[in-house]
Amino acid sequence: MPGFGSLLDDLAKFHGYTRAISDLMQEAFSAGPSNTTAHDSTGAVQVTVTGTGELNQVVVSENWHLYLDQNGIGPAFVQAVKNAEIKRLELTSIAAAENGTIDRLEELDITSATPTSFSPPQPSHYQPVSVEQMLEKALRKLDGDPTESKVGEFTASVGGENELYASITLNKNDIVDCSVRIPWGMDVGGGRIAWAISESYNQAYRQRITSNDGDSEISPGTLIGEAIQAIANLQIHPPSDAR
Repeated sequence: MPGFGSLLDDLAKFHGYTRAISDLMQEAFSAGPSNTTAHDSTGAVQVTVTGTGELNQVVVSENWHLYLDQNGIGPAFVQAVKNAEIKRLELTSIAAAENGTIDRLEELDITSATPTSFSPPQPSHYQPVSVEQMLEKALRKLDGDPTESKVGEFTASVGGENELYASITLNKNDIVDCSVRIPWGMDVGGGRIAWAISESYNQAYRQRITSNDGDSEISPGTLIGEAIQAIANLQIHPPSDAR
């Protein structure tokens, strides 16, 4: 069909452009700090996290009860983790500006991008996918499918009904929730609370890592592949004329 070859060329150039952006973004993040430390607004909870979200350390003040009630410990931990993430992004941005990565990102031009070399998949090997289906799938993934709101969340906990209890929920990129429960009348120091939070966080983090290792979620690379496949399908199975 006329025009499809040109469209494939445009996709190849666009893919090369986005890959160049991705490479520079990876370079920028690699220039950031390997560990970042931050605390919540009260200063009672302090964390150190890595660039991949791994928890290196959590410290809960032994005098935590002067600043927080037990229901506030979990939210304070979440706030500390998010503050560490913000701090890491700020330091990464500064490093990227200083080493020239930001300037190179701004200078990128799609017209001068090197097209990606690829061989379009053979349509006969795949179930035909229409352009409409491809776009619908991409938009659903980008916007967030409400039917999959809990997919990609990882929850772990330590403790029981009559024990110090801590629960952590992570998603693929961020912390979602932390809950700490202390039985009535139990005197618990900051060290024990920090241990419970750390144990549950590490368990949830391992779940996330295991999931990401086998992740088949849609990505820019697979989107390009599906786009090429859809176009190749249309070349063999052109849509019927509009009536």
